[in-house]
Amino acid sequence: RERVHTSTEQTLHAGSPRERCAAGSRFVGFALTLADVGKSITVSSKQVLVEGEWRTDVDPALSGNGLAEPMTCSNLDKSDKMTCSEYNRLQSWTRCRRDPEVASGAIDKYCQQACFDVALGYEGDDCSRSWTTLNLTYHVCSVTESPGGLVILSTDGSCTGEDQLGVLNPQIWLPDPSSSTETDAAFDTLKPGILLLSGELAPCNLGDVITSGGVYYRHQPRLQLNENSVSQPAVGSFEVCPTAPKNFVNEDSCQLQTTCRPIAFITGEVTLDQTILETFYTSGNKYVYAMTGLRTSSSP
Repeated sequence: RERVHTSTEQTLHAGSPRERCAAGSRFVGFALTLADVGKSITVSSKQVLVEGEWRTDVDPALSGNGLAEPMTCSNLDKSDKMTCSEYNRLQSWTRCRRDPEVASGAIDKYCQQACFDVALGYEGDDCSRSWTTLNLTYHVCSVTESPGGLVILSTDGSCTGEDQLGVLNPQIWLPDPSSSTETDAAFDTLKPGILLLSGELAPCNLGDVITSGGVYYRHQPRLQLNENSVSQPAVGSFEVCPTAPKNFVNEDSCQLQTTCRPIAFITGEVTLDQTILETFYTSGNKYVYAMTGLRTSSSP
C-alpha cells in the first residue's frame, strides 16, 4: 500500500497530494487521463479544455501533439439487411474486428469507421477524428493513458454506438515554449508518457507544465499515504488519526495513541429525535434514554 498512487488534489485522512518537487512526483505527457472519464471536454480556440481546465493546445499540423492526419475510412454495411449503425446497436461480441469471418479472411472489413468509434477498430486502422476538426463540447467515455492512445468521446453523453467518436490521446503541446518550465532534473520513466521525479528537488522550481528532453509534461497530483507504522505512528490531521481497530494481525504491535481520535469518530451534528434514539438500539444495541423536565441548580 505504500506505493498506492491514486489521483487526488484533496488532502484526505489517509494522506495528501504528493508535493510537485517531492521524489516520486508524477508528470504525464498526454492530455487526457482516466480521471477525465465522465467529464465534459471542449475544443475551443485550438485548445483542449476538460471542464474548463486547459490540457493542451492543438498544433494545426498535429505533429506537435505526436499525431498524424488520420486515414480516410469507409463505412460499408456488412449486408444489405443491416446498416452499420443498426449493427453496432446490437453490442455483439462477434462484430467488427472480433468477427470470425473477417479474422479468417472470408470477408473484407466492414463498418470501418463505425467500428473504430466504438473501440473495435481493425488492426492497423487509424480512423480517429482529427483534433483540428472538433469544435463542440463532448463527453469523455473512455481513455487509454498513453501518447496516441484511443479516447472515445460522446456527443450526447450516452456513450452508445451511434453517438460515439474515436480520437487519439494527444501529446501535450504549447505554441510558446516559454509557457513551460524547462528542467534537466532526473526522472524515472514509469511507462511511455509518464515520468516520476527521481529525487526531491530543492529549491522547487517546477511549474505545472514542464519541458524535459524537448517534450512537454503536466504535473498530475497523486496521493501520498501517511506512514502509520509501529516505529512511526501517524500524527493525524483534521483532529483525527488514520488508526486501525485492534485485530489479530496487529494485536501484538498495536499502540494506543492519545494525540487524536480515530477516523471513525468525526465531529458532526445529530438531531436527537425519536428516530435517532431508536437507531442507537437497532444499529448498535445501545440503550439511550431521553429525560424531560430535569431541573439543574448549577451549570455542568
